[in-house]
Amino acid sequence: MNAHQHRGTDQPADRRDELPVPASSNLDADRFQILREHFMAEIVKDEHRTSPTPRAFRTRPRPLLAGLAAAAALAVGATVLLAGAGPAATPEPGRRPAGTAVAASRLAVVPLGAASSDDVSGQLERISLVAARSSAEGGRYSYRRTQYAFAVPVREQTMPGEGPMEMQPMVRREIWVEQRRFHGKGLIIDNGRQEEYDQGDVDYRHRYEELATLPADPDDLLKAIYADPETKEGDGTTREQRAFDTIGTLLEQEVLPPALGAALYRAVARIPGVTIVDRSQDAAGREGIAVAREDKGARTEWIFDRTTLEYLGRRKVQTADTRWLKKGMLLATTAVLDRAMVDTLGARP
Repeated sequence: MNAHQHRGTDQPADRRDELPVPASSNLDADRFQILREHFMAEIVKDEHRTSPTPRAFRTRPRPLLAGLAAAAALAVGATVLLAGAGPAATPEPGRRPAGTAVAASRLAVVPLGAASSDDVSGQLERISLVAARSSAEGGRYSYRRTQYAFAVPVREQTMPGEGPMEMQPMVRREIWVEQRRFHGKGLIIDNGRQEEYDQGDVDYRHRYEELATLPADPDDLLKAIYADPETKEGDGTTREQRAFDTIGTLLEQEVLPPALGAALYRAVARIPGVTIVDRSQDAAGREGIAVAREDKGARTEWIFDRTTLEYLGRRKVQTADTRWLKKGMLLATTAVLDRAMVDTLGARP
């Protein structure tokens, strides 16, 4: 039955080549790609159409990591994928014309925990042992329940960080992802409204059984991540940050085989610049410690229960003042409340 998480409040999820894309959207594809640097990770179905899905930690279907990427994407479920797409649509950003005068970003300022490079490997090893003991039994569907919110530019035609930002309403999501190879059906429930979707007929390698065949050796796994074209591509962040983001997406957005989850944490310990933050908080208000990495004035934090070391969620916070953003501003936040493998569409653990 279940998985890695407690239950508590609610969730997100997504996948670039599988989930349906809404016919209309307030955010274009380029802006979504930039939103990757502002945290929420998602993958959209068709490249030529747009979707209100923030794509932080975005990964594309490619060799080896392709399977990982697809897994991350789909499990995340379209964060705002269904905005404007009928009954499951989530709140759309309150966009203003490009010339609208807005004096400052309207984002909450949160306390920043102290980051330390001491005992990073030791802490990640302890976390990996918890992941290795997790139970994730096989089933026809992966299930996730999360909640999340993320910041977007207030004005239209403005890139994140280049103008005032505002936080979108919290989304509570449940998503079921079919594990069959072809013509799978999935289900998304956003804020109580549900939509069934067609996962398409492409052979995506996101299935639990196939993920279980990926390298369990952390060195081999990290080499594969670094070698993947998605990690190599420049997007304004460093290669190390892109690897950190890719792993973070997988850890949050999929029901992972225990051995792979443990290997991913051990691989993270080998990425330069990773720190341990003494306090953080997820989207459900749960507090814990964090595994973090700072890049270009913002810090991505993976949050863990202080006692059990179970994964709680992620957040991204500003760590340096800019014209539009102040130190401590919350850019994105998630909470993973439950995840498991289940046998039927719509079934819960």
